[in-house]
Amino acid sequence: MGSGWKTFGFEVAIVVVGVVIALLGNHLVTVMNREAEMEQSMEAIENDLLVALFFFNEREAIEPCRLEQEANLLLRLQEDDEIWRPVLSDSLNADNPITTLPMVLRTPLRPVSTTSWETFAEGESAVYLEREVFSTLSYLFGTIAQMTENGYEIWRLKGRLSHLAVEGAITPLQRREAIAMLGEISALDGVQFVHASQLSDLLDQYEFQTDGRVYEWGATVEEFEQIIPRMFRNLRQTYGECVDPSAYQDFIELYERLSGFDVDDRMLKRGSGP
Repeated sequence: MGSGWKTFGFEVAIVVVGVVIALLGNHLVTVMNREAEMEQSMEAIENDLLVALFFFNEREAIEPCRLEQEANLLLRLQEDDEIWRPVLSDSLNADNPITTLPMVLRTPLRPVSTTSWETFAEGESAVYLEREVFSTLSYLFGTIAQMTENGYEIWRLKGRLSHLAVEGAITPLQRREAIAMLGEISALDGVQFVHASQLSDLLDQYEFQTDGRVYEWGATVEEFEQIIPRMFRNLRQTYGECVDPSAYQDFIELYERLSGFDVDDRMLKRGSGP
């Protein structure tokens, strides 16, 4: 009888051990799947952040040009001629096949995707992300979404202001209305610049979890040092010598941090050529 109970107890123990091993195995698989899903999600999220920082720095680089454009237009709107004679910039309207009227003001419209973050934030894996990281990413992408919305509103207002690209009679009231619209555009565009500067600083402190992501940009240091000056040249061709290449310091420093390479920062000198 005692021997039978021992045998039964041994068999039960084997079953229990088997169940525990199975549960541990399932738990391990679950953890591995969750970690893989987390890594995949963070790669997509942090790739969007790299794109965002690139666009933020571009926005900072052309800020002197924006202020110059607005100041010049304001001076002309304060004149008292009864006929409006537009003074248009060929460079600002180069490569612009999408509007019927020429632009009298121009800044970049750069929507950044927030889909990867929004999908992740609504999923189960989000609860396993450190609270501080979650809070930082939530703020970053919330502000990015607001900047995209503001960008479209600025584009719409600039479209309305494009009537100043057409010569014709203009009254003092119409001048005041155009000045009011210019003020609204300037305020919104100023907020865009402030957001771009603040988020650039925040991203400078953010610890990227998928450092290898930068390599997917085809970014050897030699290629990087060729791409950036070419981009400066294109910006200057559009906006003029007012473009400030040093605004890209944040992106270049992040590239160096993620890749481990040193970039020749002489390219960041104001007005430097390729």
